[in-house]
Amino acid sequence: KGSSLHPVDFSQLTLRPSTLSESRFDFGDLKDLSLPLLGSYQPYNAAVAITTLKVLAGAGWNISDDAIREGLATVQWPGRFELLRTAPPFLLDGSHNPPGMEATAQSLRDRFPGQKFTFLISVMADKDVTGILRPILPLAREFVAVRANLPRAMPEEQLADHIRSLGGRAESAPTIPDGVARALELAGETGPVCALGT
Repeated sequence: KGSSLHPVDFSQLTLRPSTLSESRFDFGDLKDLSLPLLGSYQPYNAAVAITTLKVLAGAGWNISDDAIREGLATVQWPGRFELLRTAPPFLLDGSHNPPGMEATAQSLRDRFPGQKFTFLISVMADKDVTGILRPILPLAREFVAVRANLPRAMPEEQLADHIRSLGGRAESAPTIPDGVARALELAGETGPVCALGT
């Protein structure tokens, strides 16, 4: 089609120490960028966005480095490895397939090294439930299974049984609010809790 290809040069990406409120990184000539998205993969996503914006700027679009910096610093992505509270840490992530769960598991290991999680989880019955659970099983202290308010959602006790069949500790809760309360109770004052799935 005659289109130009602009590969992202990830060798230009340098990760900086990050916190539970932001990721920090350099990309090319843009230094000490702040991104309020906590997933370990988000600086890589940002590098793709920056590369795209630089190509557009080179084609005459009025996109300054300051605008890129401000856009990254103010971006919001609800439900994507989102920290809802800090005491105890309570994360919400929309991962719902095996590759997504692998990315979530890596982010949990990076942000909370050596810690075990109480997972609040719901999964669609027609999905690869075992493939979804495998990446997070080694990180689990326990699971609280709930059923999302969707016809395809696996019943909570069936999901808890499936988790137990894979060697995990699991119980079920009759509603999502009950599941949240139980996950927080199990996690205690230190947590952390991660709600994910569907």
